[in-house]
Amino acid sequence: LLLSLCVMLSAYIGNGQFKKGSILLGGDLSFNQEKNTGTSSWTLKNISLSPVGGFAIKENLFIGGGLTYTKTEYGYMRTVASPSTTSSFGATLFARRYKQIFGRFSAFIQGGLNANSGKQITYDPLGNELNQKFFNLNLGISPGISIPIAKKIFLESGFSNIATIYYEHIRTPVSSMNPDPNVSKTTRWGLSTNLSAAGNGLYLGFRIMLPK
Repeated sequence: LLLSLCVMLSAYIGNGQFKKGSILLGGDLSFNQEKNTGTSSWTLKNISLSPVGGFAIKENLFIGGGLTYTKTEYGYMRTVASPSTTSSFGATLFARRYKQIFGRFSAFIQGGLNANSGKQITYDPLGNELNQKFFNLNLGISPGISIPIAKKIFLESGFSNIATIYYEHIRTPVSSMNPDPNVSKTTRWGLSTNLSAAGNGLYLGFRIMLPK
């Protein structure tokens, strides 16, 4: 039923390309919640918001940028050292290439440079709060599909960063049980790939295309 509706919408709206000079506006929303009950009961909540904007430098090719806010809560039930909360703010620069499949249905591939800074609040066994600060930089590739729902509005879904080159710097405070005021510093970098739906951050978003 959904596919038939999309085909009818595509036929009604008509064929077209994203012309040079077009403006892209939109945003992405990612949310998931998990709960496990048993010997070790735990909960996980995650939400991510990302407004974006871009400009077509040639037909079907956009460059642009955006901002990101992410918050994750994770913890074991009935423990003093729970939950842990991670929040971050970030910015991205991207290039996106569209390919019309049929009508106004499109597939796209996006490459982006992403920077994020944030903190993770955790607790030691006595329930004392510890703040871990982090910064990461990554270059990732994200594919997806775009479906027209109105003349200038497109619904899209895709996988975030199926291939990533990353750098990360983390500052972790020592436990409050240890009088040493120093912090532990960790730096890492590498290359990662993930082709599973569970690990790619499946998202749902929309785009508004304003022709030149």
